[in-house]
Amino acid sequence: MPAVFTRAIALPLATLVFAVACSDGVGPAQPMPTPAEASAAKQTATASRMLFYDFNNVWIMDDDGTNALALGLPADLSFDPSWAPDGKRVLFNSYRGEAQPSIYVMNPDGTGVTRITNPPASTGDIRPVAFGKRVAFMRYGATATIYRVNLDGSDLVAIAPGQQPASAPGGAKLAFVDNGDILEYNAATGLIRNLTNTPAVTEADPSYSPNGKQIAFASGQIGGNALNTISVMLADGTAVTRLIWSGADSYALPKWSPDGKRIAFSLTASGTYASDIHVMNLNGSGVTNLTNSPTVAEQLTAWAR
Repeated sequence: MPAVFTRAIALPLATLVFAVACSDGVGPAQPMPTPAEASAAKQTATASRMLFYDFNNVWIMDDDGTNALALGLPADLSFDPSWAPDGKRVLFNSYRGEAQPSIYVMNPDGTGVTRITNPPASTGDIRPVAFGKRVAFMRYGATATIYRVNLDGSDLVAIAPGQQPASAPGGAKLAFVDNGDILEYNAATGLIRNLTNTPAVTEADPSYSPNGKQIAFASGQIGGNALNTISVMLADGTAVTRLIWSGADSYALPKWSPDGKRIAFSLTASGTYASDIHVMNLNGSGVTNLTNSPTVAEQLTAWAR
């Protein structure tokens, strides 16, 4: 029997969490354990978990699409969850009643929320990722800029104009996107190089493989025969290989499995605004829809490291 995508809401200090079957909308709500118990049970049952958001909340789920648990409240307007430098807590950005989003960190059951950044007026901080022992993120405003900061909010440093940061394992390098190309920042030397340099193609959402030797990314061709893809390349920008492509559907946010054998991504079908999280083998075969929620836009942002 195939796994069924389910959702549960983790309410602060709640004693019960109610799960709703989202795959077919059939079946009554069922009582679930407390958020802490649910988190502990998931860690025991599986060593591989995914983080995603749905434009209202951030979620964690098992890598087969089951046991999805909301890590906050929709009113908080939280996005972009990823694993913190310790690999246990969760980074995310959230409005939380303010005019612009800031970067926060929390436990994987939604508790212990701690602010990291405080962006100036008319700016906002999004897309946080672990960068060695620090956090890299994008600050938007007059221009989009990549920053890095300590977990306690100290030592805030601007790295370069750009967006969509992604750290190599260990934090020696940081890939990011600027003007439709994927660039790479060397933390030791401070040098930046363009890995793709493709004027006719817009690349996005770089993601390093667990061994740091490859980068997965999404792309879209500009003009001519429009083609959207998920591809992989060597970490030096060579040997680009398409894994999946379409002239109608769009792809985003590829993320490697912890063993480096699969890639998960978000797929938005042609003519729709909702996206589902899919997973495929490294050769592009075996594409499987994990969430299958036609009315909800799920955006995958991290797979357990």
